[in-house]
Amino acid sequence: MKRKESTSKDTQSVALTIYNDDFGLVKERRAMQLSGEEEVLVFSDVTERIDTNSLLVEGVHVDEFNYEFDLVGKKKLLEKYTGKEVFLKDQKTSEKLKCRLLSVEKKGRCVLEEVETGEIYVDTSLELVLPALPSGLLVKPALIWKIQKTQAEQVNVSYLSGGFSWQANYVAEIKETGLSLTSWAEIENKSGATFTDAKIKLIAGDVKRVSQYFRSHARHIVLEEAHTFEEKEFFDYHLYTLNHPTTLKNNQKKQIQLFNSSDIAYEKYYEVSAYSKKPEVMIEFENAKDNGLGMPFPKGIFRMYQRDEGDGSLEFIGEDSIDHSPVDQLIRLNVGEAFDVECLHRELSRYKQKGVVTVKKSYEIKNHKSESIQVRVKHFMEEDYWKMITTSHPYEEKSSKMIEFSLRVSEKSNLTITFEYEMDTTIHFRKD
Repeated sequence: MKRKESTSKDTQSVALTIYNDDFGLVKERRAMQLSGEEEVLVFSDVTERIDTNSLLVEGVHVDEFNYEFDLVGKKKLLEKYTGKEVFLKDQKTSEKLKCRLLSVEKKGRCVLEEVETGEIYVDTSLELVLPALPSGLLVKPALIWKIQKTQAEQVNVSYLSGGFSWQANYVAEIKETGLSLTSWAEIENKSGATFTDAKIKLIAGDVKRVSQYFRSHARHIVLEEAHTFEEKEFFDYHLYTLNHPTTLKNNQKKQIQLFNSSDIAYEKYYEVSAYSKKPEVMIEFENAKDNGLGMPFPKGIFRMYQRDEGDGSLEFIGEDSIDHSPVDQLIRLNVGEAFDVECLHRELSRYKQKGVVTVKKSYEIKNHKSESIQVRVKHFMEEDYWKMITTSHPYEEKSSKMIEFSLRVSEKSNLTITFEYEMDTTIHFRKD
């Protein structure tokens, strides 16, 4: 049966579409000189984590195929010779002794039988010489196609593979005058294959798949410092296309800049609730065009820095993660817990009469900082039916069971919010 082998050396072009969730789409075109006599095509240099159920082939008609990953290794190689004749070689005299390999034990230890005498050798120190490499043993993962006889000059192959992923990383410098932001696409390749001069596309969004692959960490990190992606809507996702080819090695992470912006208007405030141990420091900004942004934010991690005016160095102040965020949405980041701000929640009174519970609450905010601060107090109601009776400060209803006080607290001062409300705990029936 006449065979033809194709390797990555025959590649004319390769493109990768990489998704957030540890998989990617490989699209490869290879030169292929098929005379019309070949019945088997060995398509090697595919990924080790190929999803063979996703394979698409153009240029030849494939009747059946196997994915072979029975690669050369000491134990695997010896197993191929079990029951066959091999040779033991004395390195001093170079004499060869013909033996039969009976079994391969753990750690590659062998049990052999001398052909002439029948004597058994166990874990011998002599050099083991093997005849020609047995057929069917590959040095690289490969697709073995049984094809219809045809003449062809090229083959196009597409398949899904695990081992690819990407996420957005955001680096923000917090300044008094505004926020400076740089976004990077971190691309990871753990597929088991290297792709040279590949066209790269990134899909931002949660694409449904029936099964997911295990994700592990890559070894190397490469930075490409350029604004090199073009973004557009694609189906219900967002597609980022790298405008130049790049090489993505196996076991590598590559950082490519998505976008950068400066002088972004933001608000810093402290957020508390009855369940807060300490106030949380929040940074909020609008992802709008008139705020120097106005592009979709893929999910990823924000790392925030502030400059030390004493020596001019940047210092890390916290990080937070975001989900996929569309244009014109508020981005809210939790930097960490406040050191010099306290909030004490108290229940001042509670009584019940005819199914109506009346509750009086207070929040005392202590600002030990030498500057005024903005504080948002979130209070969650216990019942769906409630009514405010009195309050020391105005509030906003954020939902049917949550209100929010937003107020300014002067430097080195305390501020107390008090409010009283009643809740109807009786059962209500709707009349249709």
